[in-house]
Amino acid sequence: MCILLMKLPRRWIVDEKKDDGYTALHLAALNNHIEVAELLIRQGKANMDVQNHNLQTALHLAVERQHPQIVRLLIREGANLNIPDKDGDSPLHEALRNHTLSQLKQLQDANDVGKLLMGLGNNSTDKKSSAAIACILAINGADLKMKNKKGQTPLDLCPDPNLCKALTNYSKEKQNNESGNGNNNSNDDGEITTLDECMVCSDLKRDILFKPCGHVVCCSVCSPRVKKCLLCREPVTGRTQVNYKSKFKI
Repeated sequence: MCILLMKLPRRWIVDEKKDDGYTALHLAALNNHIEVAELLIRQGKANMDVQNHNLQTALHLAVERQHPQIVRLLIREGANLNIPDKDGDSPLHEALRNHTLSQLKQLQDANDVGKLLMGLGNNSTDKKSSAAIACILAINGADLKMKNKKGQTPLDLCPDPNLCKALTNYSKEKQNNESGNGNNNSNDDGEITTLDECMVCSDLKRDILFKPCGHVVCCSVCSPRVKKCLLCREPVTGRTQVNYKSKFKI
């Protein structure tokens, strides 16, 4: 890929579509080829917002297949987070639908709807990945009020009240940052936002920095139980206690 891009005489061919509307970047995102995706975006200047025949962008496909690294790359490079597909679904709709379907699958034998509604289902890797991707999208400005063709917002697809609360507060924090209040960790009522709230128990404040990724996602009580970062899924090799008012890495 690197050699092809170096010798490519016509740059526009990077965004050339197959018969199904897929570009090279769509395929890289679909199959979790992070290095290829980086080359296409940075060296090939690929258009990250090109849509296939189902009107899906590369970000839609990365979210659908639950590839957090690709999602983070596309967000970091400036992909549009709120493009609707043929059903009007944004990537955040897709992430929360995956999260809910995972919970339903886990509880179908137990038939325990109460646990589902309280967000207490089994913490499988798929569920964690979907929830983490939803958080990443919300933190970076995904629209929580955008409606699909059925009139559903992303939060309408998520019965987990704890996750809905977290996403709402992440979105508020993003809006505060954009309005120049990024260093303020309180909402208008003076309440600490969920960016300071442990993503595991939701009771205590985050105060443990994971190494090597540098994310701060949980409290010191929950930290020993977390083997992989809840945001990036990178294995945790070390933990450092930090002041919860510090600027957290996303």
